[in-house]
Amino acid sequence: MIPIESFRMLRKADFVAIALLVAVWAALTALLNALLSASAVFPLIFVTAAFSAFAALLVRRIGAVILFMFAASSVAYLFGLLAPFGVNPVPVLAAAGFVFELVYVIIKAEFRSVPINLLGAAGLSGASIPWAMLLLSNTEAAGLLSAAANFSLSAFFIGVAGAVASFAAWYEVKSTRAVIRYEYAV
Repeated sequence: MIPIESFRMLRKADFVAIALLVAVWAALTALLNALLSASAVFPLIFVTAAFSAFAALLVRRIGAVILFMFAASSVAYLFGLLAPFGVNPVPVLAAAGFVFELVYVIIKAEFRSVPINLLGAAGLSGASIPWAMLLLSNTEAAGLLSAAANFSLSAFFIGVAGAVASFAAWYEVKSTRAVIRYEYAV
């Protein structure tokens, strides 16, 4: 069952929180891009899954992750995140955000206070990135299906690991003064 508070409109504080998350995500992604080779996409998937899961836990509104991913993809377009692959990051990350929201809203399951829907949403969102890249690439897709399947499986587990890291950080941060002020801001 979907909680009714998920359908409320985003507040100004939510937009500010998403903008701050995008700014931190962009700085961390730019640092990873500078330190690693341009084709090292797995750490970028981990960071993206972690930040999108944190946005879902922090904002707790439908559309927050799509907004985060769209804003992040717009920033990623500026510094050429998926340029070595010949893919525009805006539709790829927007599709991943849509998959995240869809799975996160439809499946509501917890196991010992661990949100299983968050883990599944981050995993499937990460797994959707290689398929979206394959659909939007300019290369012949027939020879890349097995590589995309392997890449997708790896991205699934990396997305789950990012969600676990995000949930661990959320567990430590959720009762701080700043988060409580944010949650009860008008």
